[in-house]
Amino acid sequence: MIYYIHSDFTSFIRNPKIKKLNEEYAGRSFINKGLNLMLNDIKKLFGKSFILPAYNYDFGKTRIYNVAKDQSQTGLFTEFCRKKKNFFRSYTPMFSSISMNKNLVKKNIKSEINPFDRSSEWENLYNKKGKIVNYGVSFTPTYIHYIENKSRMINYRKEKRFDGKIVLPNKKRQKISLIFSVRPKNLNISYDTKKVRKDLKKEGILKSYNINNNFYYEITDAKDFCDFAINKIRIDEYYFLDKKTVHNLKQKLKKN
Repeated sequence: MIYYIHSDFTSFIRNPKIKKLNEEYAGRSFINKGLNLMLNDIKKLFGKSFILPAYNYDFGKTRIYNVAKDQSQTGLFTEFCRKKKNFFRSYTPMFSSISMNKNLVKKNIKSEINPFDRSSEWENLYNKKGKIVNYGVSFTPTYIHYIENKSRMINYRKEKRFDGKIVLPNKKRQKISLIFSVRPKNLNISYDTKKVRKDLKKEGILKSYNINNNFYYEITDAKDFCDFAINKIRIDEYYFLDKKTVHNLKQKLKKN
């Protein structure tokens, strides 16, 4: 089983069990101890077949992605893991990921990369019936963009091309083009993730768990989520969006 884990270290250290560490450790020592405990807890729950997001959006400006040096901008925990030698990082600019299982992260370099197409880790998650985990973090999965791309029915995002270079771990540079659908600059798009979560929970696709009544997490079946959402999009292409966004979109379509 493959698990794609979105996490929040701040929520984890609110756990009463972790708070007790303050009596033994202080400052940086407490943070490091907490990070190690979080990693150990995740390994106990999900083994080593898990993926963590290690996104870094600087490529949009610098047009350079340094696999070994670019920091993870998805939280303290993912950056902590990224720096460990037993984690492997994908070669995908902006939406890179890390895993202790090197077979789970994409390292094949093509001249053009779409982080949400059929060659992506998301497609592998779908095909292998993997799970999306919200580990102490609210339901806002990047997987939604994969579903949008897969559906081919979305009109509120437009394809954009980012030409740049990847600096590989061996320091070699390779030219690539990152291509994916983005939000137009003059259009504010907000997702109704609370509605989507409620629908998935009602269908039994999303399930909630807790550890000793102290720490909560949720698991969503990736394939069922995608299939369910695409059926919804066939009926309403704006299914993922909140009411205000839908209203604004329809007004703009009338004008154009």
